[in-house]
Amino acid sequence: MLANFAPDCWTIGTSLLAILGVFWALDALILTLKLRKSSGVRAHVLASNPFQ
Repeated sequence: MLANFAPDCWTIGTSLLAILGVFWALDALILTLKLRKSSGVRAHVLASNPFQ
């Protein structure tokens, strides 16, 4: 049973990591575009971003 469960566990884990990686990349890209668009918004974005 463990032999059958382990590969599924790895597949689910790597899939979750890939999805999180995509979301993190999109979030970083959006944040970068916001900062590049207006430097005045930078302090507000950094202050309100819970991931900093």
